[in-house]
Amino acid sequence: MPGQRSQDPRSLLLDGIGPFDIAGAVQLTYDSLYAGRIVRDRAGDWQFLAFRNLEDGVFVGMLADPVPFAALLAEARGAPVGVARSGG
Repeated sequence: MPGQRSQDPRSLLLDGIGPFDIAGAVQLTYDSLYAGRIVRDRAGDWQFLAFRNLEDGVFVGMLADPVPFAALLAEARGAPVGVARSGG
């Protein structure tokens, strides 16, 4: 996904209940996507759904293809895509 990372959303792995240190949060998306949500698909895998923002300076506003959440998170953390496995 080309572009710059946006200010939202971010991911933070949580262990238990707060308070939480958000210093380890990582940005998940680029400015090309907005209003993202993590959902389970029919197979039970976690997918990231978001809307397409600007492309070549033109607002799109359409739903983007689902992205496996584990791969997106691995990429955001600097790991090669495909290293992380989706969890249940």
